[in-house]
Amino acid sequence: MFFFSYFVARQAFIDNRSSIDRWLNRTCFISSLKRDDLLNDARRAYHSYGLCSSSSIIGECSQGFDATNQGHDIGHLIIIYDNIKQTFDYTFLFTNDYEHIFLKESKLKCFIYGTGRKSSKCREINLLDPNEINPKHNMTWWRDPSTLYEHLKELIELLNYNEHMNNQTDVNENKFYEKYFSDQYLLSKDLQDKYLLKNTIEFSKNDCDRNQTTIYTPYLSTWISPQTKNIQLNSTFFKFLKVHQVENEHQQPICSYPNIEKINSTKNLQLIDHILQQAKTNLTLYRSETILRPILLNLLFEKNPTLINREIDDQQLIGLYLASGLDLPEYNTSWLYFHILSLYWRLMGNASEALNCLFQSHVLSPNHVEDLTYLSMALIIYNSQKNLNQAIYLLYESLAINPTGLLLTHFTLGNAMGKKGYRDLAEQWYQSTLKLKADFEPAKQRLRAIQC
Repeated sequence: MFFFSYFVARQAFIDNRSSIDRWLNRTCFISSLKRDDLLNDARRAYHSYGLCSSSSIIGECSQGFDATNQGHDIGHLIIIYDNIKQTFDYTFLFTNDYEHIFLKESKLKCFIYGTGRKSSKCREINLLDPNEINPKHNMTWWRDPSTLYEHLKELIELLNYNEHMNNQTDVNENKFYEKYFSDQYLLSKDLQDKYLLKNTIEFSKNDCDRNQTTIYTPYLSTWISPQTKNIQLNSTFFKFLKVHQVENEHQQPICSYPNIEKINSTKNLQLIDHILQQAKTNLTLYRSETILRPILLNLLFEKNPTLINREIDDQQLIGLYLASGLDLPEYNTSWLYFHILSLYWRLMGNASEALNCLFQSHVLSPNHVEDLTYLSMALIIYNSQKNLNQAIYLLYESLAINPTGLLLTHFTLGNAMGKKGYRDLAEQWYQSTLKLKADFEPAKQRLRAIQC
């Protein structure tokens, strides 16, 4: 008895949770075997077909699969190599017909199994290291196959939790998300160990004597330039924007909120939607970020400063210029354009509109810049001084894309932990920040305040 099904999510494992909803939409294979029997059967199959160590069926032979659906079906992690495109597709496969997938199918397709072993078909192909093709993929499993098992375990744990919650008919569906915003989850040792960078800086007595009291201000106005992702942003990007294209001189660049039901994406948009909708009820403490005004003026008018000398307010001029791109395909399909629109609304002190633009930016963004969109959303929610745990969750999502890519993610986690009163965790995140940039003075000041 078997059920054979593929779930493909290209480049999906950089953000594990983004695949949950599609995985749940499969037809479940209900086996007569119980959980332990399914797992033992899988171990024996992996062992007998040479997909793990020949000395024992424990350890490596237990990697790459797990029981799901309340322990009644078995899911396997498979990576299929497309020789023509030279790409890897992450795939979940639900079956216990091991002769078919390990013997017959393996001769037809190049599989990389969850244990890191490759099928016989792979021997005929010159496999290229995906990290050399595109370093931004950050496919650690290529050099360390054991990381595949970690991804699978996390996803299945979330899947089983989701199924459990879906079976609770008297529980509001939104309560499923609350697990991710609880202190138990956000402060767990597993999460800290996964993303914290080990570092040891201790300030001397002389340093402490010079220490000035540091207040964990909940309000930080910070812009993360796309140049941190090696994306050039200058006046060339805005060359098609023209004020005369805007009929109403009071028009503003309003972003439509994405209709997530009509978007075909592996991104976990439902969870982000839940966070943003909840955050929008508590944005009254958000304030205008005037530091963004010279940044936007420089971006838009660097090559044509005479345009600034119009008889209208600078902020109104910025809004008109940006609004002129809403109907242009060069801009309304660009994640970067909507990212810039969010800066305008932050300048205007409208966090709700800024979040709309950032959500649109996130929907359009390629995988390697999603850490920037997660961080940007987190900063607005953090600066609103409410929904702190939701902001922390988004910061972790940013780290899931690239654990060391954005210094400010580590720093903001330190501020958030300090704001919540967890000075020990705040200290660790400031240490982590300084591991990335040893001369980052704001982190040094806060770390000194904690130690002294």
